[in-house]
Amino acid sequence: MADDQPHAGAHPTRRLLRRLMPYALRRRGSLAIVGLAMVADIGLTVLQPWPLKVLVDNVLKDRPLPAALNDVFELLPGPASRDALLTWVVVATLVLFLLSWAVGLMASLASVRFGERVSYDVAGDLFGHLQRLSLRFHLQHGVGSSIRRITGDAGAIATIVQDAMLPAVAAVATVVTMVVIMVQLDLELTLLALGVLPAMALVIRLYSGAMTERSYEQQESEGDLYETLEQTLTGLTVVQTFQGEPAGDRRFAGDTDRVMGATIRMTWAQFRFKLLLGAVTALGTAAVFWVGAQHALDGTLSVGTILVFLAYLGSLYAPLQDVSHSSTTVTEALGSAIRVVEVLDAPADVGDRPGAVG
Repeated sequence: MADDQPHAGAHPTRRLLRRLMPYALRRRGSLAIVGLAMVADIGLTVLQPWPLKVLVDNVLKDRPLPAALNDVFELLPGPASRDALLTWVVVATLVLFLLSWAVGLMASLASVRFGERVSYDVAGDLFGHLQRLSLRFHLQHGVGSSIRRITGDAGAIATIVQDAMLPAVAAVATVVTMVVIMVQLDLELTLLALGVLPAMALVIRLYSGAMTERSYEQQESEGDLYETLEQTLTGLTVVQTFQGEPAGDRRFAGDTDRVMGATIRMTWAQFRFKLLLGAVTALGTAAVFWVGAQHALDGTLSVGTILVFLAYLGSLYAPLQDVSHSSTTVTEALGSAIRVVEVLDAPADVGDRPGAVG
């Protein structure tokens, strides 16, 4: 019946987040470590292109170092020669690599710890609440679907925080940092690079709702398949007694067809989204290549500066693309989150009778 079939639109994203975010906030420690690692990564990203610039402009072409870099170089041990400068360029490259590796490892460990603990917190509450719901609820939704919610859907809020919220904050911080530095290098190239952002926002807006709907449809189809498997296997004695195997096969085939259809529709929506997003960033990169090459030929920018700018361009687009691409994962998580909230918000019908032994 229609009333018994909630859909994605019935649960706005804000309501889902208000309902599930307390689970993430329980694990503030791990969340803080992940956030600090992201800040450190942004700082390292800013520094990483500069050894290459020094190598090209100041070692290979023997141009004088900028005043700020020259002051740092004079403080370092060793003679003030091109060979010494080359040595320090190599050392700086290795140090930045090791620091990036260490920060990435710390972030990965904290992220795994956070995700697992939050998922088990949600799963525990789901399991406890399901035990208190009426038999009518379980007859309507099926035990297999409930198992799917506990074992699969419970990780939704961890996925949303890890793949959407934290990357979005990191993306904003990265974009602001990169833009400030890129403007100092070349204002025109920076404006060209930023020109694609409205188009990216439009693509995300157009496809996010559709992908959430397709994800919810896919999750529901998988829940129906779990229900078929659970009913058939737990009632195997009855199935064999009344020769119900052909009917079970037909039901299983119908469920798998619906899962496959829902998955294909979800995948097709994701493909169109990623294709349009990739086309937008490719156009922006091509424009920067063309104008940047003209500036290098005119002598406005050095080759090393162009390389730094292109590195920052990649660092500008990468987090935006990561956030945009992760929206396909997040829409799947939103579909799972809807199924989690449907259970958590269902009124518990089982209570203790007066005088019952606790």
